[in-house]
Amino acid sequence: MQDHLFGLVGILPWRCGVCEARFRARVEPLHNLLYAHCGICGNLELQKISGEHVPGMSSILGRMFGIPALRCEPCRNKFFALRPVLREERNVAAAGSD
Repeated sequence: MQDHLFGLVGILPWRCGVCEARFRARVEPLHNLLYAHCGICGNLELQKISGEHVPGMSSILGRMFGIPALRCEPCRNKFFALRPVLREERNVAAAGSD
């Protein structure tokens, strides 16, 4: 019963593959919800593209209001997003200090 209640708010039951311990956690960290992500696959690594390439009726409004257009490389989904794109600045800084 508890698992169902937690599931309603996005907290799912998991089991460790090594020690078989049970625990609950979100499928996606809350931090990721603050950034633009693909609605199909959830990918956070997105490319900025021209709004001319986004299909559908939303493209008219997106271009009119100047909303950034993004593309997900793995699933090729094109969409407009108001949330900022996540930048992996920590990895870039760590690679530069080597």
